[in-house]
Amino acid sequence: LSKRIAAAPLAEGGPVLVDPWIELARGFAQEGFSLLTPPPPFREIGTVGHEALIKRGPAALDHYSVAKEYPSTRAEAAARKAWLLVRLDRASDALATLDRFDDRWTTDPVVRYWIRLFRGRALDKLGRPDEAIHAYEEALSIVPGAQSPRVAIMGLELARDRRDAAYALAAAIRTSPEAYEDPWWLYGFGERRFLVERLVAMRAEAHRR
Repeated sequence: LSKRIAAAPLAEGGPVLVDPWIELARGFAQEGFSLLTPPPPFREIGTVGHEALIKRGPAALDHYSVAKEYPSTRAEAAARKAWLLVRLDRASDALATLDRFDDRWTTDPVVRYWIRLFRGRALDKLGRPDEAIHAYEEALSIVPGAQSPRVAIMGLELARDRRDAAYALAAAIRTSPEAYEDPWWLYGFGERRFLVERLVAMRAEAHRR
């Protein structure tokens, strides 16, 4: 399959489907195993996803690193690579990846939101709560109704015994309208939000070959 589908033309040529998105998809194919909700009794133990993360995480990182070299996939690859590094307890490496991110890479608000959300988590893991809260607030500036940043800020405020601030956030979350969105929920679906256009593009490429 690797000789028929590639992110860039192969040196030896040949009939291949060429699109950088393929590397992004390969990375998610590896990472996705660690995002699945395992059936009971493993759900309570929580080891299945972790084992998949340790086993497949390095390969996913490799694919995301390749996808990050292409303008069309650079932004999302950077976001996914950073989050994977956070999950692998490599928060410093994740932050280094996020620091190199440039909003000019994409106009996709979902990816821009992820970048700030993941920055908050990386900073939290590094014991930098004030900076983490600032990152979460930047995520909220993109998607004001998102729950994930507010819940994260609430947790940080509770950890610092700032109960009034935490309670205010909890009340805001509890009383918010039911019709809200949080791009974090899209993360586990890969690039499914682009499914139709990806299929059209790949079919067109296949016909040309």
